[in-house]
Amino acid sequence: MEEQGLDFQQQAIEYSLRGFSVFPLRAKSKVPALSKAQGGWEPYSKQAATQEQIKRWWTDKPYNNIGIATGSVSGIIVLDIDTPDNPGEPDGYVSLRVIMERFGPLPDTMHTKTGSGGTHYLFKHPGYTVPNFSMKKTIGIDLRGDGGYIVAPPSVHPNGNRYEWYGGSQIADMPNWLLELAADKKPEWLKELFPDMFHTRSQSKDSQRQSGKAASSAADILNRCAFCQHCQREAASLREPEWYAMISNLSRAPGGSDLIHELSKPHPGYDPDKTAAKIDHALHHGKPITCHYIQHSIGFQDCPAGGCGVKTPIGLLYPSGKGPAKASNSRQAGREENTNDKQGTIRLPNLPVKGLMQPNSWSITESGIWQQPMSDDQPPVRVCPVPVLLTKRLKNIDSDEEKIEVGFRRDGRWQSICAPRATVFNRSAIVALANQSLPVTSENAKHLVRYLADFEGANMDTLPVVQSVSHLGWVGQDRFLPGASEGIHLDVELGGTSAVAGGYHTEGTLAEWRSFVEPVRKYTIARFTLAASFAAPLLVLVNQRVFVVHNWGPSRGGKTACLKTALSVWGEPDTIMASFNATKVGLERLAAFYCDLPLGIDERQVVGDKQGFVESLVYMLGLGKGKARGSKGGGLQAFQNWRTIALTTGEEPLSTDTSTQGIKTRTLEIYGIPIEDEVLARRLHQGLAANYGSAGPAFVRRIMQELAKDPNAFKEDYATMLAEWEKRNAGHMGSHLSAVTTVMLADYYASRWIFDVPEEQAYDEAIAMAELILAQQETAAEADEGFRAMEYFRSWCHVNVTKFNETPSTEWYGLFRNGRICVFPTIFERAMKDGGFNSRRILADWADRNWIDYEVKPSDGKRRLKIGVMLNRERYTVISVRLIYSLQEQNEVT
Repeated sequence: MEEQGLDFQQQAIEYSLRGFSVFPLRAKSKVPALSKAQGGWEPYSKQAATQEQIKRWWTDKPYNNIGIATGSVSGIIVLDIDTPDNPGEPDGYVSLRVIMERFGPLPDTMHTKTGSGGTHYLFKHPGYTVPNFSMKKTIGIDLRGDGGYIVAPPSVHPNGNRYEWYGGSQIADMPNWLLELAADKKPEWLKELFPDMFHTRSQSKDSQRQSGKAASSAADILNRCAFCQHCQREAASLREPEWYAMISNLSRAPGGSDLIHELSKPHPGYDPDKTAAKIDHALHHGKPITCHYIQHSIGFQDCPAGGCGVKTPIGLLYPSGKGPAKASNSRQAGREENTNDKQGTIRLPNLPVKGLMQPNSWSITESGIWQQPMSDDQPPVRVCPVPVLLTKRLKNIDSDEEKIEVGFRRDGRWQSICAPRATVFNRSAIVALANQSLPVTSENAKHLVRYLADFEGANMDTLPVVQSVSHLGWVGQDRFLPGASEGIHLDVELGGTSAVAGGYHTEGTLAEWRSFVEPVRKYTIARFTLAASFAAPLLVLVNQRVFVVHNWGPSRGGKTACLKTALSVWGEPDTIMASFNATKVGLERLAAFYCDLPLGIDERQVVGDKQGFVESLVYMLGLGKGKARGSKGGGLQAFQNWRTIALTTGEEPLSTDTSTQGIKTRTLEIYGIPIEDEVLARRLHQGLAANYGSAGPAFVRRIMQELAKDPNAFKEDYATMLAEWEKRNAGHMGSHLSAVTTVMLADYYASRWIFDVPEEQAYDEAIAMAELILAQQETAAEADEGFRAMEYFRSWCHVNVTKFNETPSTEWYGLFRNGRICVFPTIFERAMKDGGFNSRRILADWADRNWIDYEVKPSDGKRRLKIGVMLNRERYTVISVRLIYSLQEQNEVT
């Protein structure tokens, strides 16, 4: 596992802010990095280090692992579930499963997947001293309390695997059974569940003396095994699984073959040849069926309390426990060993999930999945040539739909596929997974689906359930993708979306990224664009609507470099940046996927004169909601939503003189060269290719810390800034003021949290930046569509003045009457259309402002915007317009 891109220092600081006492471990090690000369790590089990000390530790050695001291100093104790290091050692997952069968499942709590495949479950410290203890050698479970420590994500295990947060968002209270175990390492229930754990040497010797010498033949095993005696008594009606379990053990003992034939004869279906074939299969293609399997899967309940001291009936032949392995190996020479242990736990190299159980009637080996025969005339069936497992269930938080992750080992490594349950458990649909390397065909699909169903049934309480989402950004109020996604799985379809999602990762460190980006902030446009990128997650917190920031100007002005800089806050710019050369549906889905992250769209000019596309795109993005679409099964598909800031560039503006006011209110258009230094722009293109994705997650984690202190902090800061900003800029549109305030607020926070600028300086710089940007925006009056239409109409009248007179002519547009221009309705509609305005909307607006004459019907009080005038005793219907020449005159008339 490469450490590059993992910001250990930042994560250690985040743990410290959460209240955990952290200290460094050696890189790729569990050993503390603090020498005795440095005081060792023990002082930090009593008092947490300062953030300054933490920064020094990881500045000196940035790839050191992270240790968290457990106990009261961090407010946690940790239940450590271990996996066995060697065959025959206890499996903590199996033990935990036994405990949960007695006391119920663990409470939902934060937990991590360790580098060795184990799990650390975090619980709240109970308030009194909890000692550390280890039961790894007996049941595979340890407890880390006061004076202990754990290795924390994203540390790297000596084997190269990474520690990862695996589930839970809060830390739960200790369950009662764990409190009892912490107080008394040998509570009665532990003795009942794990009796072998408390056998002393003298007890073992007494037991051996009582049981007599080791069995020397199959007949001796029969005399001492309750299950084999059951098979003898019920031989006439014995079920096939019971019969085969008996054969799998007795066949390995001297005289076993003859005894099996004798025991099988009472059955009405007894056939000497078929019985011999079954014995041969058990010896060369099977393994001894375990006592655990006989009791829990076959259902035999008459074994003696406390067991017989063996794990399989054949074990009675070798009390030392060493013989069965030799016998099994000698009789199965030439075939691959089944690495599953004797309790049914799956044992394969580098399992992605530990503690999974092999389902009844199936064998899982490195050579594939085998179905054991259910009748004596059928050979084993290989269902799949590679081992296949279910490794987790994914529950979508937004839709409540569930997917399941299928893991399989191929090409020397474990691979995984996430697919809907309707695909995985459907023999027709599962064939589609063949495109992702799963060896499934129309021939073996039926058997594979049956195996997967049995596998889920055998591991119903073991399969991890992980919350998932299909978008980036906020998940509730305490998690965010990327950067603070503990316990959340990003579930996206293969293809374009998954490729884009792959761009949201960290490369380089925050300090390295800052060294490239800091010089950019001296340029106002570039700084504003960068701040807008930081501002995207704030929209939902301050109730700000979606808006667009468009930087336009001549080519070679560093616009693309500026956009890449802004996007590098969150991920790899080249991967996550979009282009105007896309469909509206594609950009809609991209906006929904990014959700609370900025949407960068480069090169406005590629769509040429398709102004309609540009404006419809602005409206669509501004709505924050996708188009209503029907579903195949009837009804509507789920709506796609987003709360983003679109960052766009181009050599042309997004709006024109005839664009509606809605376009102008939703867009902050900024003309100019964003980065005047071409050398710096080139340096950014190169440097950001290896430094990105660190600032955004750090920014979001700080947001969460502030929210934890005061949930209304951001709303209050925003309201204060906006109120002051509105007083200073009364003539500007409210939408522009609120958008600029949001970006200004983000710049202020980023200066303090990311660039370490003092508070007062950060505030002054944010204000100065915002003033320069707002100066470029149209005022409310200038953007007024009604007045812009009047300006256009006035110019149009001057051009066509000769067509207004009292004498009808070939091109007669209207006449002058009482200081008004009386224009025929069809002419007016055509003029407005040519100017890009909606005539009906403009007439209604002008009537509200008294810029046209209208009549009110006495019958219903409705306005009639087209009035009649008399000319040469004839009545003509016209629109009577008063020309407005200035904003002052506009206000006077209104």
